[in-house]
Amino acid sequence: MRQITKMAAAALHRRQMFKMANTIVDGTAMYVHGSCVAAVMPQGIQFSMSGWPTKLTRERLNGVFDKFGLAAVLFQRKGEQLLSLPSGDQLIDPDATYLLHYTDNGVLELCDYYSFIPI
Repeated sequence: MRQITKMAAAALHRRQMFKMANTIVDGTAMYVHGSCVAAVMPQGIQFSMSGWPTKLTRERLNGVFDKFGLAAVLFQRKGEQLLSLPSGDQLIDPDATYLLHYTDNGVLELCDYYSFIPI
């Protein structure tokens, strides 16, 4: 993981401002090339690839997941974006927005951000 990813994820975790190269953290959200890819919400971490399914976007999001202690890893297989969770791999739409959080019984859950319906 690149140093900039570690620094940006740490700033987001501490709710601090950060700006370096193509990545900005405003205290509550992380932006890559001007697109919001992650935000801290009361329910968990909101994330989106913002239509950019690139190695850079996956790395920044994986840095956030790691820093917040979420057992999730974004990866690409045969051109498709997947999120590896303890419950199995989930196909990710690069244009959709998701919420990743732990349920009351400690299960990591992926939900559609707008409906909060588990995927």
